[in-house]
Amino acid sequence: MHSSRTPAWVGLLIIAGVAMAAGANDPAAEAVLKKNSLRRSGATYILPGEAELAKKLKAARELSQQLGYALMQQRGLEYMGEASQATIEQLVERRMQLNQQLRVAPSTVEHNTIVTMLNEVNDQIYLLQNRSKVLDPQAKKRIASVASEKREAYMQAILNLRALVDETQRTYVSLAGSDEVKNALAALNQGTKVKLTLGPSRSFLSNVKLLEKVEASVVTEDVPIRDRGGVFEVDVVFNGKILKPMILDTGASFVSLSASVAGQIGLKPTDSDPTVMTQIADGSKVPAKLMKIKSVRVGKFTVNDVPCIVSIAEQGDVPLLLGGSFLKNFTYRVNPEGGKLILTKVDSEESASAARTKTTGKKSTRTVKGKKAPQVVAEEPAEAAPDETPKRAEPAAVKKAESTGPERKPAAQPDPTPKPGHEFDEPSPK
Repeated sequence: MHSSRTPAWVGLLIIAGVAMAAGANDPAAEAVLKKNSLRRSGATYILPGEAELAKKLKAARELSQQLGYALMQQRGLEYMGEASQATIEQLVERRMQLNQQLRVAPSTVEHNTIVTMLNEVNDQIYLLQNRSKVLDPQAKKRIASVASEKREAYMQAILNLRALVDETQRTYVSLAGSDEVKNALAALNQGTKVKLTLGPSRSFLSNVKLLEKVEASVVTEDVPIRDRGGVFEVDVVFNGKILKPMILDTGASFVSLSASVAGQIGLKPTDSDPTVMTQIADGSKVPAKLMKIKSVRVGKFTVNDVPCIVSIAEQGDVPLLLGGSFLKNFTYRVNPEGGKLILTKVDSEESASAARTKTTGKKSTRTVKGKKAPQVVAEEPAEAAPDETPKRAEPAAVKKAESTGPERKPAAQPDPTPKPGHEFDEPSPK
């Protein structure tokens, strides 16, 4: 009978394997790392902040998409109103040309031809004006409110992510200098081929780079403001050329200009510009014109095509207000003690909606040097009185009979809403 012997080298392997297992599963070392909130992921011991960062990045991406949808809805409504107004302006110019031709018409036939064309233009203006009134102002306010909430939530999410990353990185630095942690890792690495290390992991570093990319699209500036007896004044540049100090009025819906300043920056109200009723501090209502400023710059931030209200010349030198039609493009905060207006903007967004304001200390007022600044209470063009409806011209020889056919409707406007999306790529797991 053969006696079987185990080779000596097999015994050595068994002994080495036991030693390796003892090193890789040292309960005392594991306890030290667990006490410091470290858990093993692959060959790396990581902090809970890594998993929290990945989770919060995903949530921030969802907020970014929700904000994009809200902004697209707002731009769609704005486009509808702007398209109608642009068409009305073109039709008014056409009507002026036809009226000039009508005055010099050489014959009755040509006179009546121009009258027919003039009536068609008036009909189109009337229909477009009515369609503009149908746009629900409450819907605009609701969408603006949603966009404001999403913007604020998104900005806060980015700030929270940065705080989380900074805290996690500081903890890693502290643990890397801890003799207790070093000794625990050394004990676990005794006799092992794959060395166990302290984080951060490659996945965490990748997520940090993604956060830095998102942060690069968020720009903040502290703009100096001056206390002027209970209100704050800020320097504003119009159309890249004209500098004017304006009152920072976070309660005003629009940028507000006097007729004289509007003229200096090239704004001359016409009958085709919508009329809005503004309410001043004493409660009385006065008319103003709704127009657009080519560009408004505060600090390093420039916003193009800013809606504004222009007071009529009879109101005189009313205070200039920097209101919501500019401020809505930012998340902003007023620091009265530091004399700062802190503006923050996400570069990838256009024509953002109204942002919430966090103001501490003094509240702004709209009474300046005895003048009552206007406050817009109606954002939509004022309804035309019955006698303001475009009048139909009459033929020279025979009065034109009113048409009883179907109502003519303007062609449907194309949907201006771009496809949803945002430059916030979710990191792939490493």
